[in-house]
Amino acid sequence: MGESAEPSLESLIAQWEFVLTAGTFEETLHALEEIVQRLEDGHLSLEGALRCYELGVRMARRCEMMLDEAELRITRLDDASDDEPCESREETTEDWQPSTG
Repeated sequence: MGESAEPSLESLIAQWEFVLTAGTFEETLHALEEIVQRLEDGHLSLEGALRCYELGVRMARRCEMMLDEAELRITRLDDASDDEPCESREETTEDWQPSTG
C-alpha cells in the first residue's frame, strides 16, 4: 500500500482540459510537455494516444496564440514609445531662463 497510484488517463485529460481553458502560458506549456512525454512513453492505447495527440495540438495552438498576443503587446508598446518625443517641452533647456526674485 506504500505505492501511490498513478492518475488515470481520464483524470489527467480532465486536468489538461482545465489548463487548456484557464491556464497560464507556463501551465499550458507544462501540460503540453506532459502530454508529449506520455505519447513518447508509448504505453497508451490507440484511443488514448489519439485523445492525447488532439489535446496536445490544441495546447500547442493556444501557446502559439498566447505568444502572438504577447508579441502584439510588445509591438504596440514599441510603436507607442516611437510616437512619443524623447524629450517633452518641459524638459528642454533651450528656452530656460533663470528666475529672478
